[in-house]
Amino acid sequence: MTVADDAKTLIMMTITKDSDSPEEIADRLGDERVFPLMSAAMAVAATRRFPEGSDLAEINTFVSDLSERFPDGGDVLKPTVAEAVIRTARGEDGRLEGLSINDVVPLLFLLTYAIMSEQNLSPAETETYVQEVLTMSGVS
Repeated sequence: MTVADDAKTLIMMTITKDSDSPEEIADRLGDERVFPLMSAAMAVAATRRFPEGSDLAEINTFVSDLSERFPDGGDVLKPTVAEAVIRTARGEDGRLEGLSINDVVPLLFLLTYAIMSEQNLSPAETETYVQEVLTMSGVS
């Protein structure tokens, strides 16, 4: 598989319910590709879910509801970090300062899935999303 194929597969696995774990593909791609790829996936997802004009209360409600949707996400799902990731993905600067990449990357996967699984995308819309992520990330 090429890097582009792995990147596309990683995104598809991330947003698809009941798919296999993307860990093997993420390991193959390496951190230097996974972080920009998942950052782009989250940025596209966050701007779709929280378009311009959305307020902090909407983000907070979404984040607080995540613990009910993902009861086993305790180690990964830290509300203040989740809010910071979403706000950063929407273009706010300085929200991730001081946070460990080890806290952020797992949340990129979880939040991207959480947002995109609500979207009920058609196959064509899914392909558009994936292509937008690949273009934004520069991973190829």
